[in-house]
Amino acid sequence: MAALSGRLYRRIGVMLDRRGHVAYVCLGDAHRLPLPDLGSTRTGPGMLRGLRLVHTSLNNDEFGKNDLTELVRQNLDLSLQVNVGEDGALASVVQAHLLPTNTERKRVEVSGPMRPNEINGEFLEFIGALEQEFASTANEMVGTEEGERAILVGATTGSLEAARESMDELEELTRSAGVAPIDRVVQRRAALDSKTLVGKGMLEELALRVLRQRANCVIFDQNLKPVQARNVSRSLPVKIIDRTQLILDIFAQRAVSREGKLQVELARLKYMLPHLTYARASLEQIRGGIGSTRGVGEMKSELDRRYVRDRVHRLEQEIADLSKHRGVMRAKRSQSGTPTVAIVGYTNAGKSTLMNALTGADVFVKDQLFATLDTTARKLWLPALGREVVITDTVGFLRDLPKDLVAAFKATLEELREAALLLHVADASNPRVFEQTEAVTMLLGELGVARIPKLLVFNKKDLVDVGSFGPLARHDGGLLVSALDPVDVDRVRAAIGEAIGTPRHGSDGGAPEDFASTGESTD
Repeated sequence: MAALSGRLYRRIGVMLDRRGHVAYVCLGDAHRLPLPDLGSTRTGPGMLRGLRLVHTSLNNDEFGKNDLTELVRQNLDLSLQVNVGEDGALASVVQAHLLPTNTERKRVEVSGPMRPNEINGEFLEFIGALEQEFASTANEMVGTEEGERAILVGATTGSLEAARESMDELEELTRSAGVAPIDRVVQRRAALDSKTLVGKGMLEELALRVLRQRANCVIFDQNLKPVQARNVSRSLPVKIIDRTQLILDIFAQRAVSREGKLQVELARLKYMLPHLTYARASLEQIRGGIGSTRGVGEMKSELDRRYVRDRVHRLEQEIADLSKHRGVMRAKRSQSGTPTVAIVGYTNAGKSTLMNALTGADVFVKDQLFATLDTTARKLWLPALGREVVITDTVGFLRDLPKDLVAAFKATLEELREAALLLHVADASNPRVFEQTEAVTMLLGELGVARIPKLLVFNKKDLVDVGSFGPLARHDGGLLVSALDPVDVDRVRAAIGEAIGTPRHGSDGGAPEDFASTGESTD
């Protein structure tokens, strides 16, 4: 190889599998050696690639930076550089391999220059021990628990503090999707990279973290453009998921009703459509959603753009038909003079818990983001007014909620337009509660319902210092309560009655005999 490289004055490389068979032959110029993009293919049984690279270098005793980059990016077993002298003779060799997590935080071990006979000849024994060490350090970090393990990535041009707060929310979303976040990293840049979002050095670092920690997906806090998703997937041999796709995955897991499932499918197809152009380049890495072996990536190989557009059109028509039915139901309520109270708020603020407490309903409740997706309507008796109202529980809001998702749920959110009162529930125990209430207010403005009267309720009083938070809540025009306290629930019921208006004439304040105290679905 040294002699041939010297005569051609070009770099030469061969990739060998663990049986010593030649898998690839590469030919470059005097300075660079292009390598095949191996994607996520593994030829060996362990964590490393199962391939080692032997390549020449002209008049260079150092291990090149590009060679180190490829070693990390492709997870190669080993890279052996053959230095060629000016006379074309073999001058020396340099060996490099990846390192497991260590106290010195070294990513790569480089040995040499040395003579060829100084190379360790027990390669298979060496690489087996190296993979065992990788597995051992990974188990120490994340345990032996099976399932999906994600590295969370954020990029910002602004404040690192704000970026870290956003990453906290991304971590909550990740856990809600049933994935274990095992590591997180935030990069601050003067400008986000138009091709990869984060810098080249960060991608190299991520590739090594994926290997060291046995991660099987990387989740970005930002939305990746199609070209960015393609380029990132080429550098990281695991599933790549951005913020929008993560939220869509959660919605897909939570949707129960037919309408909810149609809305989620519509949003996912609209998300997928612009990515189809780059589908072929990223099929190996972008496989769809959390916990999915069949999803966005696989659909890219099966569906062409026309099919997706046709499916989108059919879904929009079905949702429009369901929206008409909802309109008929709203018209009936309007004719009967029954006011509607719509519960809104940031996700996981305790909206469903409060609705259950007010009406005696059994809406699904769980301490996770987007536990409730499908709109639920129940009757609520207001003793102060001597009448009943309809109270609806809507999907939780979120900062930077995907526009396609908001559009898909537009039919459901139309319930808000007909409401006599918006009951805005906020999580008092969340350190970013006032930012969340502001985000909800902005979303309500975008939906065109900002003028509807609102009652702000700070929930989860039992989890905060009432002495310090109480004045803040009152200053913000809110009511501090706990949905678990019957006295506080009565306070909310009374506040709703006061906000809606005048009692029914001649009422004695008692509930009608035919009214079910446990609530009745109006669907």
